[in-house]
Amino acid sequence: MSAQKQLRQSITEQIVVALESGDTPPWRRPWQIGPNAGFPANVVSRKAYRGINPILLDMAAARHGLTPRWWATFNQWRSLGGKVMPRPSQVPPGQWGTRIVFWSPITKAVANDRGEDEEDRFFVMRTFTVFNVEQVEGDHLDHLRAGRAEDDTSVSFIDYEPAEAAIAATGVTIRHGGARAFYSPSEDYVQMPPRSSFSEPDEYYETVFHELVHATEHPSRLNWCRKGNRSRPGT
Repeated sequence: MSAQKQLRQSITEQIVVALESGDTPPWRRPWQIGPNAGFPANVVSRKAYRGINPILLDMAAARHGLTPRWWATFNQWRSLGGKVMPRPSQVPPGQWGTRIVFWSPITKAVANDRGEDEEDRFFVMRTFTVFNVEQVEGDHLDHLRAGRAEDDTSVSFIDYEPAEAAIAATGVTIRHGGARAFYSPSEDYVQMPPRSSFSEPDEYYETVFHELVHATEHPSRLNWCRKGNRSRPGT
């Protein structure tokens, strides 16, 4: 298998594993955790990552509990006076840094059916390993780190009573805190970012109801069986 095909397969496998684990970050995040949260971007160029890279970086952020949007290569952090932290013992080798992909256009001359040279343009993938600012030591980088929205009491939030009643009727425990929204099948609860991190109430309720859909698969509610395809008995 060529290196290009291996890279594509590796990316596909990462996404499949994340989806099957039930711990995949949403593709759209309507909440903010401080001024440094948001769409993943390179700290040096200040440009947002494109293509498959935002998904790869979001999955890495979910794995390691990272919140800030700022990423950079080992050498870029070093040029800024930062030091990438050693890989923690609980993190498998090769998974502390996150591999991202850039497509580089290549043009070369090839012979056509008439024996004449003509340009053939194709793309080759190049990979880089990047680290989040939370994986980098350096007090002078603190202004790039995430804030703590749960400590912000200046933001008011209006509860929408019908939605609150519907949430309570599910019987699912809702926990608030941190920078991620997900349903934990093993412990049967929904984790949500602080209410104050949502700019609009409807975005909060849209997110919590999305996670509650996953909670309906718990055997204690619909008595679904888990046999690979999560199908109901008799269907």
